[in-house]
Amino acid sequence: MNSKKEIEIKILNIDIKKIEDEFRELSVKKIIPRSLYREHYFALLHKNLPISSLRLRQEGPDSVVLALKEKRDLSDEYLIRQEYEVTVSDFLTMESILNKLDFSVFRKREKYRTTYKWNSVLIAIEEYPHIPTYIEIEAPSQKEIDEFLHAFSLSKHITTNKTASEIITEAGYDENNLIFK
Repeated sequence: MNSKKEIEIKILNIDIKKIEDEFRELSVKKIIPRSLYREHYFALLHKNLPISSLRLRQEGPDSVVLALKEKRDLSDEYLIRQEYEVTVSDFLTMESILNKLDFSVFRKREKYRTTYKWNSVLIAIEEYPHIPTYIEIEAPSQKEIDEFLHAFSLSKHITTNKTASEIITEAGYDENNLIFK
């Protein structure tokens, strides 16, 4: 079973070119080039479970991941939740299986993501349609995120623990239907 505690923060309204130039200067390794991600979220059958989402995601041309995320832990600074992931071989087949099990898609989103790695920290440049680009910083511990922020002279006061849905909604767009036209 692939289960992990997801610990992340975001920095909103970034300048992609500036960030990528800094990453090159400081030898942050690009591990996944800019790729289109397609995400379908499924309505949960039992609302009383401690689950926040069931998501099927096409990650670029070659990877499909089914993820179940538990509701977030209360934290003032970080977005923290348990996440379970499994790689599946085919997006449409997995979607069909979930539909046959009575799960229905209620949210469809697309984004471009470029992923970098610094030590054990993953940094993803997230580009959704219409909203300002942001970076998501994820690590196995809060300490490692703090070390990244310090190494890159980034102040914690410019970070947020908001989810992508919260960011999209605050930007005035429908979090359940955000695709490139």
